[in-house]
Amino acid sequence: MRQVLVIILALVLPGVVCASGSFEQSDFIPRLINFVLFVAILWYFTFARIKAIFVNRRTHIASQLEEIQNKLHKAQKEKADALKKLEESKARAREIVEIARKEASMISQRFAQQTQAQIQAMIQTMEASMEFEQTKAMREVVESVLSEVVHSKDVQLENKDYVNIITKRIAS
Repeated sequence: MRQVLVIILALVLPGVVCASGSFEQSDFIPRLINFVLFVAILWYFTFARIKAIFVNRRTHIASQLEEIQNKLHKAQKEKADALKKLEESKARAREIVEIARKEASMISQRFAQQTQAQIQAMIQTMEASMEFEQTKAMREVVESVLSEVVHSKDVQLENKDYVNIITKRIAS
């Protein structure tokens, strides 16, 4: 509406300012009537088109706004889903860490048990080896004593004497 008023003033003002005669002698009224008729005809023929342009623009803006709102809603939903997945991932990570700790303690206990079993086996093997070596050493000592006594011609011993010598040698 302002534009129409500005156009009217732009057309009328130069005629009024530059008029050298009086208002009755001017052709202002017929020009004004012609202008009003021109605007009315223009309005009559272009009103539907102008209105359609504005309606189309309004529907286009409304559809864009609706599309943006849909995208915003979708983005908010995706954000909520992502946050939910993040929380689930954090919970899963805590579970994994807890399971890993439990497994580590179980593995360390198992290794401790295996190590203890290996130590016991080594101790038993060492004890058996020591007994074997002691028995072997006794046999060697007995054999060496017997071979000395048997091969020695200076000493004349009987079986009883041999037994006494061997038992004394074993006892020491």
